[in-house]
Amino acid sequence: MKRLIYTVLLLLFCCAVSRAQDAPLPDHFEYTDEYLDTAKVSNIFKLNDYWMVGVEYGVSFVRQQFVPKFSQETMMVPGYYGVTLTKYSKMFGYMPYFGFQIGFYNGYEGYRFKMSKETGFTPNLEGAEQVVMQIYEVPFLTQIHYDTEYFKLIGLLGIYGAYRNTIERTGPYVSEEIAHSYRSFDYRYDYGLQGGAGLGLVFSPFELHLTAKVRYSWSSLFEPGYRQTLDNWYAYPFDVIVSGSLHFHLSKRNGRSRADLRREAKRIVYEEEQQN
Repeated sequence: MKRLIYTVLLLLFCCAVSRAQDAPLPDHFEYTDEYLDTAKVSNIFKLNDYWMVGVEYGVSFVRQQFVPKFSQETMMVPGYYGVTLTKYSKMFGYMPYFGFQIGFYNGYEGYRFKMSKETGFTPNLEGAEQVVMQIYEVPFLTQIHYDTEYFKLIGLLGIYGAYRNTIERTGPYVSEEIAHSYRSFDYRYDYGLQGGAGLGLVFSPFELHLTAKVRYSWSSLFEPGYRQTLDNWYAYPFDVIVSGSLHFHLSKRNGRSRADLRREAKRIVYEEEQQN
């Protein structure tokens, strides 16, 4: 009789254990973050739409497209600096390669005439052999970029507007009246095309960019007919700018943060438990 009772109790115990293993996890059961961090989840890089604010500094290589032509040399002017706001967004709603950038810069335009080796003569305009203009510039650029987790390639193209603020004319024949002032026929407002390319290193939440940009003006330095000759005169700035910049993320760049990975690990672990 005792053997029968022991057998029945053993069968009941085995049934209870089996049902407990098959029972679903209670709703209040939670795995710890430490355990979820050990779950193997593929950390696929996924680029978000995100904002950045940046500071930039570089040098300008300035010259002019003169009509008629003058012998000149490219002049390097340091002190190109400014701030930028960049927004990345998806092209056509699904390709994360597009963005736009707006900035405010202190920049320079100008020219330096080149002495003729044959004659030893240096050309001049109104006695000036060299002119440097400080400008305030606002570019609006579209940006095409290719990103990996820690590296990016950048292409820039857009327009800019600027105001020619101060001017410095130098040369042995420059009049004191115009050495640091504009004339009535000089154009103060500038606008044109701007484009370039660069690369970036990404260490979230900031990025380091190195870019080279070309700035081509559609606004001559002066009125074409100011010399009252048969031919009109033009001088269009054509500059190259090389700069480095530091950008700070204002929103999340990567769509798979640690919290995202934990949520994915929790989903996988619970699904496996339910299946077992």
